[in-house]
Amino acid sequence: MNEQRIYPSKVTANGSAIALYGIEAPNRRTAVRKALQWFWDKYEGKYGPASDVFTIGDPYKEVVFKEPFNCNDKGNNYLDEATKARVIEQSKGILERDSKTGSRHHPPRSLRRKKRRREYRVTIAPNIQESNTGTLYYRIVVTPQQSKNGVITTKRKVLDIKLEAKTLAQALEEIKTKNLRGLNKVSRRMKKRSLKLVAHLSGLQTLTQSDRSFFAPVLKNAARLSQ
Repeated sequence: MNEQRIYPSKVTANGSAIALYGIEAPNRRTAVRKALQWFWDKYEGKYGPASDVFTIGDPYKEVVFKEPFNCNDKGNNYLDEATKARVIEQSKGILERDSKTGSRHHPPRSLRRKKRRREYRVTIAPNIQESNTGTLYYRIVVTPQQSKNGVITTKRKVLDIKLEAKTLAQALEEIKTKNLRGLNKVSRRMKKRSLKLVAHLSGLQTLTQSDRSFFAPVLKNAARLSQ
């Protein structure tokens, strides 16, 4: 037999607790189901939707943030404030309290996922992009474009590799250490020349006049972004 546990439940109306009840169940998901049945049998909607006035405790800390976390699962709902705060902290900013208005058949959840900010990226050096969240990406060509008699037969395909680096200097070191440029299906000369500019922009190398002329458009854009 499954071990039975006791889950405290509370009905609150007009800011005061009007009922405390211990639900016996083997786990919190079952406790929520039994508690809701008890709530509707006893009060028949007298105090409004259960999601507004009814909470079931989590004394055994069964509700934890772990992906994939299902905000709609009954076992993760009807949480008291202490449990909400704990799970939100565990999520490190992914979850927040759900303040939306629901209905009896579609009640609001205790927690919901925050809307993610849309990511956009800016090229800050050859093949290196920085997102609005500060993440750096190294772009490589995995399939070069090919053509025959002026007709493209193979389209160019690229891949953005997420870097751990936070600065251009660190990015340059990471690209070299992991030999990421070896994955880039472009000419050796182009690989070498593009990393020269990365080194220059990170303050590690000075460009020759020839390289300055070659990289003039990129240097102009980098200067604009730094203003």
